[in-house]
Amino acid sequence: MFNRILVCLSLGFFVVFCFVMLIPYTIMFLPVLNKQQQRLAYFVQWFCSRFCLFSSGAKVKFTGVENVPKDNIYCIVANHQGMLDIPILMRISPWTLGFITKKELRYLPVLNVWMIALGCIFLDRKSARKAVGVFGKAAKQLQSGHPMAIFPEGTRSKNGEIADFKAGALKLVIKAQVPIVPVSINGSGIVEGRNKSKIVSVVVHPRIEFSEIADMETVEIAAKIRSIIVSAAKKQ
Repeated sequence: MFNRILVCLSLGFFVVFCFVMLIPYTIMFLPVLNKQQQRLAYFVQWFCSRFCLFSSGAKVKFTGVENVPKDNIYCIVANHQGMLDIPILMRISPWTLGFITKKELRYLPVLNVWMIALGCIFLDRKSARKAVGVFGKAAKQLQSGHPMAIFPEGTRSKNGEIADFKAGALKLVIKAQVPIVPVSINGSGIVEGRNKSKIVSVVVHPRIEFSEIADMETVEIAAKIRSIIVSAAKKQ
């Protein structure tokens, strides 16, 4: 409970900080940020990801961070255990990292502007037609050197076990034809009280080039990536 309170307080500070840092740019509200704005957004991401991890009380051990491509053309695919997963993935990214998230977050004042600045894209899960447009927009973003991250499980794991990956979530990667960076996260359920040791292990695997999976079905791609992520999680 105490860890949850700390994280909630840090998120509150995070929103205020974002408001102060991004207010000059909210007036412009450009659909595509210029380099100066992106650098500012990355600074906010850099600071807040570290602040959230520090305030959680977790000891996070990162392995393989050097596997993240420097050209920023990639998509991170990770398992999802807890609230810390987002700052963890932001922590390993050398540039602003976007997420595909539910459309309701678009209407949260201040936070929505910051999410747009990072390249987050809002998805209406009830509309398959709109989802096609969302994936198309996200694919163009990936190809232009603005990385994104997805959680193919669709929701946080309640018991720490890695659920089956939803093949539909990986259609984004197939459409964009960019490398995949699998990431195994083990122990981030600390905020939800599932990790009493307060130790979180994060393994960044070597990237999978699109040419390696180009001839595979979506279900096979999902199974391949999940097996890589699960193998590292079991070793922890």
